[in-house]
Amino acid sequence: MTRLLEPFILHYRTAYGAAITGTDVATPGQLEVIEKLIIQIAPAMIAIGSMATVLLNGVLAQGALARFGHNMRPSPRMAEIELPHWLIVCFAASLLLGITIGDSVGYLAMALAGTFAFPLFLSGLGVAHAAADRSKVPFGLLFVIYALLSISRWGTPAAVILGLIDHFAGLKARLRGRPSIT
Repeated sequence: MTRLLEPFILHYRTAYGAAITGTDVATPGQLEVIEKLIIQIAPAMIAIGSMATVLLNGVLAQGALARFGHNMRPSPRMAEIELPHWLIVCFAASLLLGITIGDSVGYLAMALAGTFAFPLFLSGLGVAHAAADRSKVPFGLLFVIYALLSISRWGTPAAVILGLIDHFAGLKARLRGRPSIT
């Protein structure tokens, strides 16, 4: 991964190593920390980017088909996302392995944990959609939630944790007024 990201890292080092008007020059130590972080999260970000692209394409295609009456199935609702138990087990196992084991196995395990976190993120968004469905201003609530997700670095981890809590506590089902099916 280091070899594949080398051109990007070199560009990054050049851009942030030089003095930009009104900013401090990044120290070599700071650049090394950032480089290591990029190398650590790159595999998960590539996988999540691919899954997000497939998801967005599916949503757009389903929307177009539903609009013209050619959809074969009804459009799924975010508030009805339910995750299988095996996904939670795989997420927990890969996160635990990634935290406790070093070297290549730990690196791969953390990349898998990041990849398994994407469905949990969507489930957390499903909780937000279920709460918005019960609100008097659903569009306003969803606008605020998505705005916070786009500007806060803590929004995504919070949504993942909310998705994890939902799996065990059945938050979406409670908000919909139905028992959980997980």
